[in-house]
Amino acid sequence: MAKFIFKLEAVLDQRIAIERQKQLVVAQIERERLDAEEDIRAHQRAIERERDELRDMLASEQAAVDEGEFGGRVVNLAGARFQAAAAIRLTARAQQAVLRLAGIHRRLDTARLDLLHAATQRKAVELLREKQYGAWRMEQNRKDAAGIDEIAIIRAGRADRDRDGDAETGDGAAGRPSAAHDESEAA
Repeated sequence: MAKFIFKLEAVLDQRIAIERQKQLVVAQIERERLDAEEDIRAHQRAIERERDELRDMLASEQAAVDEGEFGGRVVNLAGARFQAAAAIRLTARAQQAVLRLAGIHRRLDTARLDLLHAATQRKAVELLREKQYGAWRMEQNRKDAAGIDEIAIIRAGRADRDRDGDAETGDGAAGRPSAAHDESEAA
């Protein structure tokens, strides 16, 4: 039986390779996005920790002031400033991470559109292949039917020749004289 050959198979293979490459790009950017989101969460946890430490430090100093332990006037301003500065630095880093994440999202959107375009191009060639395969299959079925018809015609022709040959020799028994012939010889 004949084998279907798609003339644009190399084009299809190239489109599949391009689509896979685009998938890898999307996956890489997705990984970057996940890392950036985890970085932001880590910054948020650190900011919360710094604020909690500052609150605890101020509360303990307030308790010491209330008890009169330090004469009612001592507050560790240097420590409070240090904690506040640390929280501000962490907030700035978190904002930078958010900006980086926004850039990653833009790149991810662009990469997804590229992937969609590559998938569309691949599907177009696959549809063309399916259409050509369907036409080829119909042609093969037509050829098979024509071959079967030809075989049937040849067999019918042989059967007709065999009957014609039998009619010439008598009643159908090839090589034997007919009963009418036997009777004429006997008379």
